[in-house]
Amino acid sequence: MTAKQPAVKKYIVRLSDEERERLNALIQKGKSPARQVLKARILLKADAAEAGEAWSDGQIAEGAGYQQEANAAFVAGMEDVLEVYQRPHDPACPVVCLDEATKQLIKQTGVPVPAKPGRPARHDYEYERNGTANLFMLFAPLEGWRHVKVTERHAAMDYARILKDLSDTHFPEAAKIVLVQDNL
Repeated sequence: MTAKQPAVKKYIVRLSDEERERLNALIQKGKSPARQVLKARILLKADAAEAGEAWSDGQIAEGAGYQQEANAAFVAGMEDVLEVYQRPHDPACPVVCLDEATKQLIKQTGVPVPAKPGRPARHDYEYERNGTANLFMLFAPLEGWRHVKVTERHAAMDYARILKDLSDTHFPEAAKIVLVQDNL
């Protein structure tokens, strides 16, 4: 028995160099389903070949425990956010959600065919790309308020201006604004 091969293993996995390369490529692509990536990682950890890590079943299970802790931390964080949405309405401390998206701007290239009796107007699906714009969406659900700001780009200064407008223009009387946003 070699130093890499544990005494008790339910399944012995020995990957070829080609198999190891394919599994590593699958993990690094970032486009495979999570379950498939997890299985690939388990196979790589269990690999008892000379180039493998030869983790025991217990070590692999323990490694999965770290993943469960990370998932638990995510759930706990999500519960904190959901608690924010359950707060009672307080005009002095409004809850405001902020999200942003970049949108492609298009312009029509053809002239639409006008409507005729019994026939609707016809529009060609062809278009020309005409740049992009960034949309900042602000939404205060308990206030019944929303606001959209369109900017030419997605830059830190645009984000700072949105926050300044939020506090100085839209909610100047608020003592505190609770801001809910994703990883901007």
